Amino acid sequence: MKCYIILGTFFDMGGGQLYTRNKVNYLKRNGWKVCLYTGRSGKLYFDDLKDYKENYIPELNYLPFYFNRKTQRRIIRQIINGCEGAWNQVVIESHKQPMAVWGELLASNINGKHVFFDLDEDFVYFESWYYRFLDFKHNRKELAGINELSLEKMFKEYKKISDEDNYHLLFPCTNTIENVDNPLIETAPNSDICLGSISRLDKDYLIPMMEEIVSFCNQNKGKKITVFVVGDSKEKKFSKKLLDIGKEAENLKIILLGFLSPIPSLLIKKVDVFIGTAGSAVMTAEAGKVTIAVDTITCEPIGVIGINAQSTTYSNGNLKWKKLSEYLSYIFFEKSVKYVESQIKCDQFMGISVNGALDEHMLFLEASEKTKEYYTFDKLGIKYNVLYSLIQTLGIKNSKKIKKLLRK
Repeated sequence: MKCYIILGTFFDMGGGQLYTRNKVNYLKRNGWKVCLYTGRSGKLYFDDLKDYKENYIPELNYLPFYFNRKTQRRIIRQIINGCEGAWNQVVIESHKQPMAVWGELLASNINGKHVFFDLDEDFVYFESWYYRFLDFKHNRKELAGINELSLEKMFKEYKKISDEDNYHLLFPCTNTIENVDNPLIETAPNSDICLGSISRLDKDYLIPMMEEIVSFCNQNKGKKITVFVVGDSKEKKFSKKLLDIGKEAENLKIILLGFLSPIPSLLIKKVDVFIGTAGSAVMTAEAGKVTIAVDTITCEPIGVIGINAQSTTYSNGNLKWKKLSEYLSYIFFEKSVKYVESQIKCDQFMGISVNGALDEHMLFLEASEKTKEYYTFDKLGIKYNVLYSLIQTLGIKNSKKIKKLLRK
């Protein structure tokens, strides 16, 4: 019997949650017992993950060293007990940086294989001990990112990544498109131009995207323009900010649809041009819609998926148009949406099934180091031992203050 433990996210909606849902269902179809745990709470949108709704362990969202050894052992035991059985193969897959450390500790306790598939799009500077841990996982081929720039960004302060060691896996996080009702879409007023975006509202590119859309609207005041935004965030300040920016263009109407699964087919039909990144952008491109891929941080246009987009996440600066507003003007007025749509062809981002992508995940797992060896976190360094001891004593709520104090 085979057991696959995932430490990731499945509450609320986003690329990570969609990927996790796809991975869980794939593993079950292929004979795995799947255990799923998260450190992030929220609303559960997927009925096929309802068996895991009680598997919320808030400590997983923090490094294990924020807690004493007794608490660490309790959490690891809780996960092990939830995956009871006689397993001849156990794999742990983690998706976030704190969860990767929990995953390594868990693997060492149950003699399992731990793979860190980092779903992040951007990376902060890590502690020195964490780079050593990442290096250990990378050398064992137990670390992968979601695109060709992931490991380069991850290790930029530590080491260079060669092409042959640049491990990245396809990230099948597409939603489904179905014929379902949605009153907000059905009653939306007619407009001359209709734009769409599918993303969590706390993504970095959303604010600059809306600013560029406002610029485009103000350059074309004779046109009525609607933008549908699929997505939400826990903090309502993001939706408020988008709406406030939208007020700067009198001819713009913003319709916030919240999290949607599946995506209504009427939305796909109504929208002229979608703007997005990663899996959600590929989904609309595969539906035959003109989809502008933009940089996940700056919103600089990368290109139209299926025509000239070389990535779905990061701009290499090669596109002639540096601003989204300029690229929209080119598509709508210098060319036409119908013309651009006619030029779309299946490319490296399109036409890959979820099963095909996840088959590649399993091949990566098989190609990783065969010996069972785990990173030991005994030598973090005096500075970090003091930091984590203070956090254990004073509590997580004071962790930011403690870190600032120790930096001085």
